[in-house]
Amino acid sequence: MAISIDKRLVKDKRGMRMVALNSTDRSPFLLDDPEWIPDSRCPSCFQCKLKFTAIRRRHHCRRCGRCFCDSCCKSFSLYRMNFIDPVLQCTNCIEASRKEEDFFNRSIPVLEVGCEVFVDSYDSVFHCKISSNHQKILLSDPQNSLHTEEIFLDSVLSASRTISPDTGLSDLPGIRLEYKSNIPGNVRKIQLISISGPQRLISQLWLTSVLKSLTLLKGASVVSGGIQEGTADIIAS
Repeated sequence: MAISIDKRLVKDKRGMRMVALNSTDRSPFLLDDPEWIPDSRCPSCFQCKLKFTAIRRRHHCRRCGRCFCDSCCKSFSLYRMNFIDPVLQCTNCIEASRKEEDFFNRSIPVLEVGCEVFVDSYDSVFHCKISSNHQKILLSDPQNSLHTEEIFLDSVLSASRTISPDTGLSDLPGIRLEYKSNIPGNVRKIQLISISGPQRLISQLWLTSVLKSLTLLKGASVVSGGIQEGTADIIAS
């Protein structure tokens, strides 16, 4: 059963955000607030270098905290800081936020709904999804309540795509994860494989989203083999 996260609406000088009441429920995908550079240290726009005046006003980028003029910043969605409306960001930060927009709009819902995948260590099909606070992957065997697994995203040491043994094509039929277990010093390996039949494309999309989440959270160095651009678009179409 999914556990809902209690949230509240918070408004400050940066904007309006929906945040978790309990700090332990904070999503690992969120960014910390940047330190805003004081107005006294921002005589000119950080990008175009034009001096601020009574007409050319300064604005703080919500993502980096630097000061920019009207021409060098605009409003754009910033999901990684929980803003419910688009907020002012500089050109460089908008580019970063734009790349993350698809993950929050498409991959997160896919991960939350979950799907069925084959888990090699149990030799069984499990239902897999991400927890409501996005901190861990939950695996449960519908046929055996004792077969459960929790993988904290922060504990993942490496992730890689696997190659289909029957076709030899690396079309993401599965992923292999290496992660720290709850037992100190114990490192586990697990392979999640997309199932055959009508659910194959759904499970592939879910596995793709897992790799995207790990790339966003821990960097490309953790995800070997990379993520094929457009994979999610192809599967979802």
